[in-house]
Amino acid sequence: MKFQYKLFFLILTISILFSSCGTQLISNPKSYYPEYKNANAYSYSQLRLNGKTAIDSTNIVDINEKANLELSKINLENIPEVVEENSSVNELLNFAKSFLGTRYRMGGTTKSGIDCSAFIQNVFGIIDISLPRISKDQAKVGEKIDLNEVKKGDLLFFNTRGKGVSHVAIVESIDTNNVIHFIHAATSVGVSIASLNDSYWSRKFLFAKRVL
Repeated sequence: MKFQYKLFFLILTISILFSSCGTQLISNPKSYYPEYKNANAYSYSQLRLNGKTAIDSTNIVDINEKANLELSKINLENIPEVVEENSSVNELLNFAKSFLGTRYRMGGTTKSGIDCSAFIQNVFGIIDISLPRISKDQAKVGEKIDLNEVKKGDLLFFNTRGKGVSHVAIVESIDTNNVIHFIHAATSVGVSIASLNDSYWSRKFLFAKRVL
């Protein structure tokens, strides 16, 4: 009889242990079922395990899913456009620099002699952008921007004759001190690179515009 009682209690103990393990498995399915990782990370996740329902509100998304989620927010279609724009700016500036040393000539339009607005017209023509012939008309094209927003390829306009727009230049670079350097056809030295920090050009500066 004692043996029967012992056997009964042994069976009862084993049943309780298995019941406890089973409950733990159901209450924590993420530890045993990989498919749980595919649950909606932002709502209650419901899985049916062995005929029973497990509900867990924990935010469960593995690191790969998080990375894919963030990557999906990026509009990859814009990347080629940015690359193309940078390519246009580089092409424009490389062509502009090919004029360096060209002498200034009022009304000139070639590398044998050129004025400021013809220089700008020639340079933008290389990327198929047609600009007016005179600087004051060129100043009417594009979007006016603040000086702190200026980028390579933008246009700078100056008043060198006491009234209105009379000179134009292209932003060539912006150095680590945020000093703007521009390339233009100057009456004194021809096509050259100057700085907006120069006292003369800083006094004559009017505004900047973006055509690209």
